[in-house]
Order: sequence, then C-alpha cells, then structure tokens
Amino acid sequence: MKKRIAGAALLGAVLFGIAAKSAIRETSTKVRASIDWARGARQTAQFTPNEKVLTPADWRGARIYLFSGLHNGPGMWDQPLFRPLVKRLLAGGWQIVIMDSHETVARYFDDQGVSYCHALREWIDDTDRRLDRVTPARHRVLFGISFGGYQAMMATVQLPWVDGYVAISPVTRIQALSEFWFRNNDRCNPFGVSKELSARPGFISYGDADNRVNSALIKDLVEQVRPTTIVYPGQGHEAIEEYLPSLRWLADLKLAA
Repeated sequence: MKKRIAGAALLGAVLFGIAAKSAIRETSTKVRASIDWARGARQTAQFTPNEKVLTPADWRGARIYLFSGLHNGPGMWDQPLFRPLVKRLLAGGWQIVIMDSHETVARYFDDQGVSYCHALREWIDDTDRRLDRVTPARHRVLFGISFGGYQAMMATVQLPWVDGYVAISPVTRIQALSEFWFRNNDRCNPFGVSKELSARPGFISYGDADNRVNSALIKDLVEQVRPTTIVYPGQGHEAIEEYLPSLRWLADLKLAA
C-alpha cells in the first residue's frame, strides 16, 4: 500500500512539474513580447519582394501563393513535412509563389490591424502584377497555414482577382496567440469580413483541440462563412499536417486544368 501511495505521489509530482514548466514557458513568452512592444514605437508591417517562384513545364495559368506560419518563414515549405505538398502542386500544374512575410511583431497591430491589412493587400497585389509581366496568370489561389491562413483569408477579401483560399488551422484573432495577448486585430480579422469571405470559394481545416490558435474561434468563423470544412477531433495545432484534403479541394476547382 505504501509503495502504491509513494508511486502515485511521484507521478503527481512529475505531472505537476510538466504543467508548471509549460505555464512558465507561456508566461515567459508573454513577458518577452510585452517588453519588446514597450521598447519600440509603432511600426507599419514591412513586406518586401522576396518571393520564390516555381513554374511547372506544362503550366497553364493557375498560380498559388503559399503563406507560412508565424515563426517558420518560407523555408517551411522545404521541410520534409511540406515538401510533398509542393511536389503535388507542381505535378498538378500550379505555378507556386512562396511568399516571405518576414517576422510579424505586435507593434504592427497598434491600430488594431488597419495598416497591417493595407500593407498585406499592397504586398500581394504588387507581387502579382510584377509576376504577370513575365508569366501572366489566369487563376489565383491563396494558401496559408496557421498565421499564413489568416493572411490568406484577409487578402482574399481585399483582392478581387483571387479565385479561392485555403486556410489550414488558421489564426483568426491574434490575441489568441501568446505572443500577441496584449494586442488585437479587431479592424483586420475574418469575422469583420465574414460576409465577403463567405462569397468566395474557401477551404478550412483544423483540430478541435487547438490551444495555439483557439479552435473555438475557428469553429465560430466557419459557422459564419460556411467554407468547405474538415475538423479533426482531438487534434491540436498538429492538424496543420493534414493538408491532403485541401489538395483534393483544389483539384475540384479545376483551375489548373
């Protein structure tokens, strides 16, 4: 009996230690983000033309823009997890534009996201016009994962030439992220343009146990927008790995044919 009690006590201590370490890490992230914001003046989002373009030999005019997660950068698409996605898109006839949005910081949202949305729209629109001077496209889709999903949705409603969007485990309200807990994007979030977003073809997938971006927010959004949706029960932010259904959705659009 004493051994059982001692074992239970040890297990409880280990679990408590793990939970404490997790709480400390999250608190540390919040503190660092607060300090970084306090040290700097308000900034406007800086996007520079630094994209990577991959064009298949049999390209017929369908272009897809890829937007990565918050801290990943464009190199994310060359990681083993996402390399098959890029290969399948090329095999499907898509010209791929890998966008580099650099590091997003809290000071970009001091005006609740107004300047961020403007800069995002101008960056993508300028990029597309520049690419069209070399290889004119007939169709365009925006594809983003996590924070990139937020960018894809917000750009879609601002750019009339976008034919559809894919958002995998997307950020909706930036204050759900521990880095931005003291900021908000109330004037640049998909809830504010849900009517416009619902009028565009879209695909959203997510795990219903995602604490990183708050899956309850995504659930609320899809109920308003009604895109093609896949929910992965019990999965957290690792549901970003479930991108294959989005490729089938893209194929059904028949834009790259």
